[in-house]
Amino acid sequence: MYNIDVFQKQNKTTPKSNQPTAWKPPVHGYLKLNTDGSWKSNDKASGGGVIRRTDGSWFMGVSIKFDAINPAAAELVTIREGLSLANNHNISRLEVETDAQAMKIIMDSAEKYPHHQLNAIIYDIVKLLKTNWVVIFLHAKRDANVVAHKLARFGMDMEVDKVTHTSPPQCIMQDYMQELVNPMA
Repeated sequence: MYNIDVFQKQNKTTPKSNQPTAWKPPVHGYLKLNTDGSWKSNDKASGGGVIRRTDGSWFMGVSIKFDAINPAAAELVTIREGLSLANNHNISRLEVETDAQAMKIIMDSAEKYPHHQLNAIIYDIVKLLKTNWVVIFLHAKRDANVVAHKLARFGMDMEVDKVTHTSPPQCIMQDYMQELVNPMA
């Protein structure tokens, strides 16, 4: 119930300004991983992630589909997959940005609840984080995480369980190009 409560509260709407939030590049010397998980039911979940350079250019992306017990599990599986992708490509400095504010709360409370249903996934993430690299977690507003969101949506209907994108797929090209033209530095 705690996970569901946190996720429901994160979506409370506030008045929006006229300026849309834009994707922001990572600090110099880092790459940025944006992730987004999507959950419809226990057997219908997906995730998307994109790693970009400081100029916003594409490094690597991923779309995955999997089973997950709830939205928090979908977010965590997607973060784990993105971290694994970055680690496998020997990235030494990484900013991880997700639109799920609850992830920080869940990660911070993992040790308090060792028998929590999501602890196996959290343990995998913690294990990845303990390797030889620097990883910083950040929160992105949903409209600054559009590419990852659309990669997750793409994953939901894939025939295979995982697709690694070495270049931007057509389904996100318009949003990706717009972010390159209008970077927030």
